[in-house]
Amino acid sequence: MITTKKGKEGKVSVTVSHSTQFANPFIMPEFQNEYINKPGSNTSWGDKQASPYGNYEPKNFFNTGTNIQNNVAITAGNEKNQTYLSVGSTNAAGILPNNKYNRYNFTFRNTTSMLNDKLTLDFGLNYILENDRNLTAQGQWFNPLTSVYLFPRGESFDAIRTYELYDSNRGIYVQNWNFGDALKMQNPYWVAHRMVRENNRSRYMLSGSLKYKVTDWLDVTGRLRWDDAAVKQEDKRYASTIDLFAHSKYGYYGHAKVNDRSLYGDLMANINKSFETFSIGANVGGSFSRTKYDNEGHQGGLKAPSNIFTPNAIDYSEVTNDNRPIYDLHKHAVNSLFANVELGWKSILYLTLTGRNDWDSALDGTSNESFFYPSVGMSAVISQMTEMPKFINYLKVRASWASVGSAISPNITSPWRYEYVPATGTYSTVTYLFPKTFYPERTDSWEAGLTARFFNNALTLDLTLYQSNTHKQTLVRNISVGGYDREYIQLGNIRNRGIELSLGYNHRFGDLDWNSSFTFSSNQNKIIKLFDDDTEVAKKGGLSGAEIILKKGGTMGDIYMSTDFRRDSEGNIATDNTGGIMQENLSNAVYRGSVLPKANIGFSNEFAWKGFNFGFLITARFGGIVLSQTQAILDSWGVSKRTADARNNGGIEINGGKISAENYYRIVGGDNPIWSEYIYSATNARLQEAHIGYTIPKKWIKGMELSLGLTANNLFFIYNKAPFDPESVASTGTYYQGFDYFMQPSLRSLGFNVKVKF
Repeated sequence: MITTKKGKEGKVSVTVSHSTQFANPFIMPEFQNEYINKPGSNTSWGDKQASPYGNYEPKNFFNTGTNIQNNVAITAGNEKNQTYLSVGSTNAAGILPNNKYNRYNFTFRNTTSMLNDKLTLDFGLNYILENDRNLTAQGQWFNPLTSVYLFPRGESFDAIRTYELYDSNRGIYVQNWNFGDALKMQNPYWVAHRMVRENNRSRYMLSGSLKYKVTDWLDVTGRLRWDDAAVKQEDKRYASTIDLFAHSKYGYYGHAKVNDRSLYGDLMANINKSFETFSIGANVGGSFSRTKYDNEGHQGGLKAPSNIFTPNAIDYSEVTNDNRPIYDLHKHAVNSLFANVELGWKSILYLTLTGRNDWDSALDGTSNESFFYPSVGMSAVISQMTEMPKFINYLKVRASWASVGSAISPNITSPWRYEYVPATGTYSTVTYLFPKTFYPERTDSWEAGLTARFFNNALTLDLTLYQSNTHKQTLVRNISVGGYDREYIQLGNIRNRGIELSLGYNHRFGDLDWNSSFTFSSNQNKIIKLFDDDTEVAKKGGLSGAEIILKKGGTMGDIYMSTDFRRDSEGNIATDNTGGIMQENLSNAVYRGSVLPKANIGFSNEFAWKGFNFGFLITARFGGIVLSQTQAILDSWGVSKRTADARNNGGIEINGGKISAENYYRIVGGDNPIWSEYIYSATNARLQEAHIGYTIPKKWIKGMELSLGLTANNLFFIYNKAPFDPESVASTGTYYQGFDYFMQPSLRSLGFNVKVKF
């Protein structure tokens, strides 16, 4: 911070900060280079010999990721007027080639007091420019890692770094790839540079508030906030991209303009009044919100000539889900009345009551167009109510109950929709059957806890126990009754109960300050009821042969497997006449575990000594399972270390004998694996973070204070049995946790930052 004082009436301060982070893969699958591919084969089940092109290391495909952040902020003002202005940037390059993200922020805020400080006007403007390129999650599609990981070990990877070659017959550059399209594979550099997906976003947010102080204990405040984001999306896939993605030998183009707008406003009276022994604080008012999402564009395979990326070149001679115009429009409105009242007695006992009623447009046309949700809470400072032992400096207990409602998804109450049907390749009307009464989803919860400080405030304790039950969840299922295709149902009782514990300790040893904290959390999830028929289940997807299935008595993360070894009457693994093992697809899926953890802990320590500061954080997760289809496919293609180890050991022991590693892993692994071989404990512990810094005193450099720091994240695992990071997720959805399907490796990062104050 650079601070300059200007007279008695105001001051100006400038803050300049910079940080740079470098990132590399933290954990990757283990590969082999002992065995090459057979002539003409893309899998690496050939002879044991060194590749004529040297060892192949998939990790060399990755770049060193960078994340550079800069920010400049200026604050100026006096007692009547304060102004804040900042400019910031984030420039990041991912570990995959041609993957980037850039963000530029411009913020302005001004606060003015008028009418003898009775009236306060606050105005803010935030403008954001963002662009991203080739953001990749996991899976086979648009993912270069399938080709990188599975590349045949006896071939030259350097030869495909030139990812395109000129085709004189077509007069264009075409993809350089001669290893087939199994698993939708292409040249990984072609995927990165010639299947380019970009988003350019321009977003501005305006906010304003006007506060009038009626008395010293009552004010009236009105607020408005406008948020407008415009996004231009482009998807360019060059000619010679495989037909599944290009849908034409001339290439593919997708173009859309998305506008996402929201307006929020509220008006409320705020009361803060104290009497001799009592106090009251209250907020009473109303609010509204309006949102609109508008998406228009075009997508599809191109007409001749090749690589003309414009909507006019899209071939609409046959309309499919991939070759079609894009149109989507959503509007959503909510009006609300609310009240929040807190009553206090002698600053030691507090009672809090809240109530809110929402009128939500998602419920328009239903018999229940609004919903009310209340809460009540109480807290007491026991250490001020009675005399405590000397080692207890502070003790507060609290308890609360709340019932929270949330409306159904917007725009689903229409009884019919025009949708694309993949089975027929056409669009048709799909009709929906609704329940007699559409209710909002409801979550009833209670919470109890305490906060305490001991031994002259050196030791702190925070403990929370909680339980929540969610009812009336909205599900959709296929039916064929009375002319209806699908049915919305509202059922269920999903319970979550758990504990959160935090312990902190701080102490000073001369010039050394030490602060330590330990956190523990555990949540138990259980489906108390799902459908009226307790035998009915809900399937929520997953991977081939492994999916999350919800049923009464289970959890929201239960994994069921439908593949296994075929066995004879004596329980031995069955083999065919070639000596290979046999797989069986189970008619009744078998429960194998839950992806949800049983507990999480964190342990952090911070030290400060004469301008130096140092700290570290250890985190751990206990319980749950994860699955890796990446490992299954690596095994089936013979590129994993475990397949080389098995070949070196003469095969895999089965039924008292051995079969070849190839015969075993070609069946066990692959697209439809025997999942019992690819389930791993999600329990892990790691050094999550470490940092060190030093602040040079002002007196050393003429009044300027300079701070330097180094930080590191994901340094190493203390314990982990999975072939990937169990905490990595490729989706924020409820039902796709714990699955690894050619997911990018999690990152280890090292960064430095600089601060200057004078």
